[in-house]
Amino acid sequence: MGTANGDVGVAFAMVIGAGAATILGACFVFYGKKANKSLLAGSLGASAGVMLYVSFVEIFATKSFEAFEDYGLTPEEAQRYATFCFFGGMLFIFLLDKVVHFLAERDNHHEHDRMNPHRIENVPSDPAAAAGGRVVATIDDGDEAAPGPCPALPEGSSGVAATTGAGDITREVTPAPAREGASSTTPNPTCVCNADLGLLEPPSSGPVGAKGNDWHNIEVGEIDEYERKRLNKMGVMTALAIGLHNFPEGLATFVAALADTSTGIAIAVAIALHNVPEGLCVAMPVYYSTGSRWKGLMWAAISALSEPLGGLLGYAVLANSFSDLAYAILFSLVGGMMVYISVRELIPTALRNAPDDKFVTYSCFGGMVVMAASLLLFQI
Repeated sequence: MGTANGDVGVAFAMVIGAGAATILGACFVFYGKKANKSLLAGSLGASAGVMLYVSFVEIFATKSFEAFEDYGLTPEEAQRYATFCFFGGMLFIFLLDKVVHFLAERDNHHEHDRMNPHRIENVPSDPAAAAGGRVVATIDDGDEAAPGPCPALPEGSSGVAATTGAGDITREVTPAPAREGASSTTPNPTCVCNADLGLLEPPSSGPVGAKGNDWHNIEVGEIDEYERKRLNKMGVMTALAIGLHNFPEGLATFVAALADTSTGIAIAVAIALHNVPEGLCVAMPVYYSTGSRWKGLMWAAISALSEPLGGLLGYAVLANSFSDLAYAILFSLVGGMMVYISVRELIPTALRNAPDDKFVTYSCFGGMVVMAASLLLFQI
């Protein structure tokens, strides 16, 4: 199985185009209009359908099987080794996810301990002693989740809805009962905050981290220094994480485009649609932490560079010898990676933006139909 030099150029162009979609998504930071979540959900659903169909039908069950057979294996052996490599691709992305999440969580725990000026180790039992401050009670019951800043309990309250800072965000605060045998004057209260500290969202729309709120309702100057530093680090970590995810996507696009231009186009478009919201995820927290839209765009561009690097890896593997075995292994690996990305990222993200699922499932089916029709048309 060989390929022409022109095909390599076309394949790289597709990879670069898919990666550039990350930068396109980051450009929305320059505009104040809210994204159409229904359109985003439908696009991601269609992208998942395209990638699932082409991965199972074209790349795995056709291209990889044929390449293994061209290498000299029997049909049974070809199916066996293709299956092993297919799940190997899934395992690769799974382990990559685990590494990224481990590094991010470890870094966030260290950063929380170092940067949070409101963290204390012991909370006085007298509510008046803590009035007016934001406190964090240490929880040593085995729960590793680091609690966020919580308001102090008003006097006489056992469980109230209080406000943090300037009174902009409500959180439920509940003191834990005193431990058995502990002095009544030194209980071990804890704060239970009904808020996810993952993302900063507008005060008017709900608690911190509430999904689906509009970033643009917040003014940059309203964020305090601790939150500003945390957001900046979150944006950088998001850029690095997305960069690692984009690397195998670039490899998948390049290998698919080398094998079949029509398949490469379909995959490049599907991945590009997936990359648009990722660029926005990188740019927004950096913008709100620094006040610079251009810095948000810069970090999105850095994360997008990994897509062409993935294509370069594919070219490096195949450059010296476009052997049938190399193609067979890469096709199977790429098929598994694309299925994992579709099931683990595209479909859940689409459903988060359209939880009623009015059209995500149908968009997924529609993407499959379009992909099947395009493959049939190119065979005529």
